[in-house]
Amino acid sequence: MTNELPDVIGGRYEVGALIGRGATARVHRAVDRELGREVAVKVYDSHVVAVEQLRRAREKTLLASVQHRGVVAVFDSGTEGDRPYLVMQLVDGENLAERLCAGPMAADEVGELAVRLADALAHVHARHIVHRDLKPANVLLGPDGPLITDFGIAHALDATRITGTGLVTGTAAYLAPEQILGEPAGPPADIYALGLILLECLTAQLEFPGTLAESATARLHRAPRIPAATPDPLAHALTRMTAREPGERPSAEEIPQLLRSRPLVTAVPLVAPAPARRRAVAAAGGLVTVAAAAVLAGVLTRPAEPTTTPGPLPAAAPPTGSVVVPSPVTLPPASTVVVASSRAAKPVTVDVVDAAHPKARPPKPDGDPVLSDRGRPRPDGAKAAGPGGTPGKP
Repeated sequence: MTNELPDVIGGRYEVGALIGRGATARVHRAVDRELGREVAVKVYDSHVVAVEQLRRAREKTLLASVQHRGVVAVFDSGTEGDRPYLVMQLVDGENLAERLCAGPMAADEVGELAVRLADALAHVHARHIVHRDLKPANVLLGPDGPLITDFGIAHALDATRITGTGLVTGTAAYLAPEQILGEPAGPPADIYALGLILLECLTAQLEFPGTLAESATARLHRAPRIPAATPDPLAHALTRMTAREPGERPSAEEIPQLLRSRPLVTAVPLVAPAPARRRAVAAAGGLVTVAAAAVLAGVLTRPAEPTTTPGPLPAAAPPTGSVVVPSPVTLPPASTVVVASSRAAKPVTVDVVDAAHPKARPPKPDGDPVLSDRGRPRPDGAKAAGPGGTPGKP
């Protein structure tokens, strides 16, 4: 098999310029000769057919029911020689990964992006389709707003799938904890990935960089760090979206309600713009194998911001017994248990107890979990060296 494509695919799609290339496919502009319109044709390598042929047929049927302004439409599919292809809506504009190369986005922009993407996810989740590989490179910034691409196709033909042995392959930087552990991934996995994407929009940095094993293990040991200047509704939404347990995350339909409780405006820059440089979009597709671990899931709540102007009454104080933890937060190793208690008019007390040796000891210093080159905690406290992470290719 060669990498050359014929001038016409499927007897009707005239292949044009290359738009993008990923680990398993390339995308070209094309013209539909029958309808006289421009389209995008994604042509996959031949080796993906044998593994995913049955899934592709099912996904095509599911995607035919998806018609939403926030989802790239799939018009047709077929096979050219030994290579499958998809014919999709052509979107003129950069993807979100390319946009973030220029620096972080304002909080109100991130809030609007969250509402639009959550609306699209709600529409697709209602049709029993889960993306499973949501990442900035799969969000296209069209002239009429953002669109999610590779919906369902990422699961059927690209990098992300759960195998019979419980191994997970995919874009490690955005995988939900349950995907890392080889557990079934439903709509909450998309919500978790969206939360990390929105957080990256605020900082223009990956929240869990490092090697594949380090990135995967880090999110099992600590919650994502939300910038202190993030407006309260957005911070609360991100905290819930990136909860450790799938059942604690909001549905896609709930996210706009969380964000519209107050205007998303902040007078303090969320982060200083980074020096101008272009961040490469690297291929995902690496194999991640992580053993299941007992992990403490912290419940983070954020107090309402005080106000001195007339308006609605401020939010009620947290009830007695609740724990309010400021951001950023570093969770202790999985071998420890955190016990917190509170009584009216008294400060919160927190004890950290070693599960193996029931004796109180202070928490570890701030920072990421100490990891070995295999992604496990190191007893000597040294940190393993590793290259920084990069977002995945489409």
